Amino acid sequence: MLRRGFWGPQAVNVSSQYLKNAELALSDHVNTLVQRGEFPATALWLIQYMSPGLNGNLPKSNADTAWPHAVAGHQTLFSPAWSLASDDSLAVQANNVLNLLTYAQEALVGPALADYPNYISPGASESRVWGDNVERLIDIKQKYDPDCTIHSGRVFASSGCIRGGWANIFV
Repeated sequence: MLRRGFWGPQAVNVSSQYLKNAELALSDHVNTLVQRGEFPATALWLIQYMSPGLNGNLPKSNADTAWPHAVAGHQTLFSPAWSLASDDSLAVQANNVLNLLTYAQEALVGPALADYPNYISPGASESRVWGDNVERLIDIKQKYDPDCTIHSGRVFASSGCIRGGWANIFV
C-alpha cells in the first residue's frame, strides 16, 4: 500500500532559477528515498497552471481559461507516493523545502498568495490559506457539522473533530 501526499502553494511568476532550485530539491528527495531502500512510486512536482497570454500561446485572460476565478499565475503541485511509514517525514520535509522556494519566489516578485485550499501543505497555518476567515469557518463547521461527518484533508475543529485546531489526514 502506498502513502501519498498532494500539496502545493501558489506563485505569481516563476524564474529559471526557481525552477532549477525546485528540480534540485525534488532530485534530492528522490535520491534520499532510494538510498534508504525505498522505490518512490511517484515524486512529481509541477506547475499546474500558467498565467494567460504566456509567450503569446495561452488564452489572453483568466476569463478564457478553465479557472476564470484564478488570480495566481502558477499553482505548484508536489505529489509524492512512497511505501514506508518511516519515510513520512521525508515527504513532508521535501514539501517544506519546495514550499520555502515558492514563498521566497513570492517575496521576490510579490504579492504573497495563500496556499491553494485543495492542496494545503502539512504545517501551513489556517491564516495562510483562509486569512481572516478562519474563526468564521470554524463557527460554520461547528454549526452545520458538529459531529464532523464531513471531513477530508484539513478539517476545522468541532466537537466531533480534533479539538484546538484541525487535522491533516494523509490520503
